[in-house]
Amino acid sequence: MTSKSLVFTCQIDVYLKDTNAYGNVYFSRYFDWQGICRERFWLTSIVFDEPNIPVLLLTKHAEMIYCREVVAFQSVTAQLRVISISRASAVARIDFLQLDGTLIGYGFQTIVFLNPNKKIIRIPTTIRNRLKAYLAD
Repeated sequence: MTSKSLVFTCQIDVYLKDTNAYGNVYFSRYFDWQGICRERFWLTSIVFDEPNIPVLLLTKHAEMIYCREVVAFQSVTAQLRVISISRASAVARIDFLQLDGTLIGYGFQTIVFLNPNKKIIRIPTTIRNRLKAYLAD
């Protein structure tokens, strides 16, 4: 029997400030939403019992693939899964979906772990174990 990996989910509300002159969501907002989802995931699923853990996160790489248009006043569901974990970094995939489950787009972020002196460190064991629960099958 294999256990199913967890998926972190959060809602993103789309406002007029998120749109361009044509009324659709400006492309850079998806990167903001990736950050919002990543930070909610970090605070509520990884360091929930120790929010002041002395670890810094650095985004080494981010990308976004756009599949369909989004306009103001829609709600978007963001789903985060961990794709890979290495010694000092992890890669997350974040899918953006309409409420009916239609894929709007998806992106990836490579996060590197740093100590308070901004030196790359090995992912602490507690954090690594919690990340593994979200590791995609």
